[in-house]
Amino acid sequence: MSKNSLSANFELSDYQEIDKWCEQTELENEAVVHLAAIVGESQVISNPELARKVNVLGAIHFAQAALDRGVKKFVFASTAHIYEPSPGALSENCNKKPQSLYAEMKNEAEEAILEIYKSSLDKAVILRIFSVLDFCTKPYTLGGLITQAIKNRERIQINNALDQRDFLTPKSIAQTIEKCLESEIAGGIYNICSGRPRTVKEVAGEMLVKAGLPENWFQYEQENSRVPILYGDSSKIKNAVPGLEQLLRLNLSDFHTY
Repeated sequence: MSKNSLSANFELSDYQEIDKWCEQTELENEAVVHLAAIVGESQVISNPELARKVNVLGAIHFAQAALDRGVKKFVFASTAHIYEPSPGALSENCNKKPQSLYAEMKNEAEEAILEIYKSSLDKAVILRIFSVLDFCTKPYTLGGLITQAIKNRERIQINNALDQRDFLTPKSIAQTIEKCLESEIAGGIYNICSGRPRTVKEVAGEMLVKAGLPENWFQYEQENSRVPILYGDSSKIKNAVPGLEQLLRLNLSDFHTY
């Protein structure tokens, strides 16, 4: 996020601590963006109790404290993995069928937040983020795996290389969120995505080329996962916030150096 944002540091499982922070920060008529989560299915499964405390109860505590302190907007970062898989572009009205324990938790948090804000729905914004790609992301992500392999000059195998995903960089996602707040976006559920499906093999090859290696440096498993296609329809958020066209694209120029 930009320097216009103030980061928060508190225990999400403790409502009193969150409420105290909200009071001290004077959140009345300010916007809050809730990005904290235990992310990645392997991370969630390894400690589901902690994951639920953060991903569900933490979101509920923060949403309630923000509402109690008169927040202008409460923005919750959710995931596209709550959708039922489909071969076509997923809109916000598509059926939900969480594809992992992490997605189940995000779905539960979404529903709880909407219930908390049922009398103030214009204050609640839920952003369903699709796939995130960049160098130097977490080791359990595609970008993190590729970064480590490039650094170590390993010719690894990329699994599920034919899967199609809707990739954006962390930078473009952050800038999109800030632009939504600047435009005073109406409450509701919105997809953050490019609307363009790309195969895992394709984007991995582009990252290799950017790092000065041939695009066929890796070995690619020519198969799909149980969710072969996952990409979104971004028309709702583009209609709500002018000027997002350039941000909602996977721009290699936005990538960090590995």
